[in-house]
Amino acid sequence: MVTGMDGRRRRHDASERCAVLQRFAASDLGMAAFCRSESISVGTLRRWKEEGSGVSADVVPHRSTPSGFLDLGALGSAITIEVDLGGGVMLRVRRG
Repeated sequence: MVTGMDGRRRRHDASERCAVLQRFAASDLGMAAFCRSESISVGTLRRWKEEGSGVSADVVPHRSTPSGFLDLGALGSAITIEVDLGGGVMLRVRRG
């Protein structure tokens, strides 16, 4: 939790949340390390991602390295994801 000089919890407006989500998407840090660097809780970052916080999936760049978690809720309502597992095996996930 981020507190101001008066000890109150700091509120982030939509543009600040959007900027934090974009920095997270561009960073090589895991969620916990990134949240420590931004002085926000992991729960807050997860909530912002779930809410979308005014960020479309097209705005947030995709990571080139696996993060261990893919939030499908942030990608929109109708999506198809295909993963080539090798050996002729294809994993296909469709939503919508």
